[in-house]
Amino acid sequence: MKIYLFGILNCDLNLVQVGDWNSLWRLKLPPKIHYFIWRLQWRCLPLRGQLMEKGMYIQNICSCCNRATETRSHLFLHCPFVASFWSHMNIDVVGVEENKFNDWFVDVLKKYPDNVTSQACLLLWSVWKFRNTNVWNKYQLLLVSVFQHGLKFLMSWREAQVKVVTHSNATATHLRQSHKWVPSSDGWLKCNLDGALFAQQVKYGMRVVLRYHVGHFIAGFSVAFNGHYSSTEVEAIALKEVLS
Repeated sequence: MKIYLFGILNCDLNLVQVGDWNSLWRLKLPPKIHYFIWRLQWRCLPLRGQLMEKGMYIQNICSCCNRATETRSHLFLHCPFVASFWSHMNIDVVGVEENKFNDWFVDVLKKYPDNVTSQACLLLWSVWKFRNTNVWNKYQLLLVSVFQHGLKFLMSWREAQVKVVTHSNATATHLRQSHKWVPSSDGWLKCNLDGALFAQQVKYGMRVVLRYHVGHFIAGFSVAFNGHYSSTEVEAIALKEVLS
């Protein structure tokens, strides 16, 4: 809660351009990168220039190049350590000032395909990691190394998502195949029942469904009782309840 309130109190609510932000959320990026971009757009990051604007007496020079005020537009777009990356990605950052940073980002979301905008978001995130390493650990990594590490992280994350989806689909298919309801013979009713044990609460429960042979629902119930029995005994009790 404290972190959330700090972020809200340090946001500039007047600077976020209305745009198609779904273009950001649909990108196949890890949640922490989405959240970082959201904080960046709302000016929630503790950049030195912003901290001075809010009354903190600190040095406001860029912690990477020591040449200009550390603002979003400078650190993420124009800093000598970063500018060449945008040129390589063919994304124009010339003339983008602090008050136009959000406009620039929304235009990137509109103009470029998802693979390019994903890399742009990854670069912004990598710049922040690069900057923080310099500030807190007092040494500089090569930004290209940080960016390459980010690309590997992104690829691993996407591969993991594919595996999770594939596994989930396979599990769902298996469950559908192994738990498919089989109708009774013509003219007969079919009763399905199941028992459940709740050892810590010393309770047991049962669920019962009665259907026609064509699958039409007739009746059913789900109840729980106090007591301790084995799973076989609970199912036998459920059957007794159906027959009584």
